[in-house]
Amino acid sequence: MTEHTARTSLAGTIYALVAYVSWGITPIFWKQLLRFPAEAMLGFRVAWSCLILLALGLLYRGFVREQLQYLRSKKRVALILIATLLIAVNWFTYIWAVTQSRIVEASLGYYLNPLGNIVIGIFFFKERLSALRWAAFGLATVAVAILVLSHGELPWISLILACSFAFYGMVKKLLPLHAAFSLGLETLLMLPIAFFLIHRYYPGTQFVTDLSAGEHGLFFLSGIITLIPLFAFGIAARLLPYSTLGFFQYIAPTLQLFCAVILYHEPFDSTRMLSFGLIWISLLGLSVEQLVIYRNKRRSAAVH
Repeated sequence: MTEHTARTSLAGTIYALVAYVSWGITPIFWKQLLRFPAEAMLGFRVAWSCLILLALGLLYRGFVREQLQYLRSKKRVALILIATLLIAVNWFTYIWAVTQSRIVEASLGYYLNPLGNIVIGIFFFKERLSALRWAAFGLATVAVAILVLSHGELPWISLILACSFAFYGMVKKLLPLHAAFSLGLETLLMLPIAFFLIHRYYPGTQFVTDLSAGEHGLFFLSGIITLIPLFAFGIAARLLPYSTLGFFQYIAPTLQLFCAVILYHEPFDSTRMLSFGLIWISLLGLSVEQLVIYRNKRRSAAVH
């Protein structure tokens, strides 16, 4: 490994850690705003994210004009609309889960996300799965079945988060847009709904006076914590091999689970422990497979 490659790898690792650690500790942030309904929290998050991205867009107009050229296709506009719906569902479900002290279920959703990608690969891209991936998918199915049988209902929070984020990732892969520009469009499209949600609880300009300076500051920060991990992830994705980046994705749900159980004392009984254990085993198998594939590719490249 050359000195330049080592520095690039180190920088990519740092950015990946910033992204996934930031996503992992977000329950702590949203817990500071529990006096607000989840709908209003979503509205403020969207509004501030959009305003910050619009300000950045004014600074980088050339970049915006370049990206707009990719939106001349009706298919791409439709994909942006779909991405907007998916991320809105994901954000609201996650915020609602935190406010209802169901962070354990939220963390399970993000553990399930890589397995959701497997399902998408099967049904949408006609991918053939290895025996190990079929086994991982089977273990995850058993884990969900255990939760259903023990609690009498589907872990719908986990499934909504896993499915919405997996499909969001699929749609984003089909769009030749920069992540920041795409998110700017998505929040812009959500802005009318965000204003409606804010107005529903704070008619007119009531939100200006009803919120303390500290609460206004926290909602402004909700836009910042939305964007920083996204930008960090975008940089990490350019500096690190995708297979390497995949190993970092388990940091976020692990930290969320830690917050839920250690900080907020959410129940984590033996049934949940068994279900999580099965999913962890399946994810370990997927990680080992990815590592083997990555090493084989490197050896092949070295030979040629």
